[in-house]
Formats: sequence, C-alpha cells, structure tokens
Amino acid sequence: MTEAAPSAWTPWTAAEWRTRSLVGPDGRTMDLMQALPQGDAPPGGWPLLFALDGDRFFAALAGAAAALSHRTDKTGVAPMAVAALAHRPTAGAPEDQRARDFTRSACPDPGLLRPSGGGDAFQRLIADRVLPMLAQGAPLNLARATLFGHSLGGLFVLETLRADPTLFARWVAVSPSLWWLSLIHI
Repeated sequence: MTEAAPSAWTPWTAAEWRTRSLVGPDGRTMDLMQALPQGDAPPGGWPLLFALDGDRFFAALAGAAAALSHRTDKTGVAPMAVAALAHRPTAGAPEDQRARDFTRSACPDPGLLRPSGGGDAFQRLIADRVLPMLAQGAPLNLARATLFGHSLGGLFVLETLRADPTLFARWVAVSPSLWWLSLIHI
C-alpha cells in the first residue's frame, strides 16, 4: 500500500483571532492582534492581557487563556481578551525595532549599534491609540488590563509602570533586561 502525496500546508489561526495593521512610531507599520473569548462579555467587559512582541507571544498567550478559561471552576482562570503588538520584519530588523520601542533612554554603548530611546513614543501609542482602538471594537474592561513583556519588553513594562502606574492594573515583566539601565548609568 502506498501513501498519497502530502498536501500543501496552509496557514491556520483560531476563529476568534484577528489582526489589523496600524502605523506606529516613526511611521513603521505594526500588527495589532486580538483574541476574544466566545460568549457574552461579563458586566463591565472582558479583562485584557496586552502583550508586547506579539509575533512571539500572542499565539501562546491567547491559546493558554482560551484553554485555561474553558474550565474556570477547575483552573481559576476567567475568560479574558488577549491583544498584542508585533513588529513587522519589513519595517526593519525586529531586534532594532524592539530596542528602539522598548527603551526610554538612548544606549551609550557604541558597540551595541541599535536604535534606542523611543519608549516614551511607544507608550503614547499604546495609551492614546491602541487601548482605545481595542476598547472601541470589543467590550473590554481596561481597568482590569495587564501589560506583559519579556526581556527588553520586560524592561518596557517596568519603565512604563514607573512612568504611568495607572495605565494598566497589573504588570508582568518576565526576565526584564535590567542590564540596559546599567549601561546608561555607567
């Protein structure tokens, strides 16, 4: 018995996931991703988990939120909306975009050779455009929003917490790049 030739792979995404483009700092195009729970929103709207580095973390966080909230009585995890911003490779090297958007101070290390210091503009993008856009398109409770970031994204979380502690209700900084701050203060 012979096997049939394999068919071509096709892209897959969950039905509740959607993406839209937006113009970010310096005119670069970014992707805004969103996953909403199925069913009716609770009174006041869905809590929001907002992640940086959407290309790296959106699928994992949205998938985990959906799986864990499927049995809230067992997991203790209530349904939530998940959103993320992703840098596009066509807008420049992703690591350069991350360094620019996730840091508030220019890096004085000439050996690093990465653009930096755009964190204030990136925070304004999130506060003034992204969060209102998300809330316009879905019943969200922004008073129950969480900001998630890893590495330089984690540094951005901590610096944003310091700059505007009311922007999010909860803050998750995973392995923040605190070394960046030591370069600035040398």
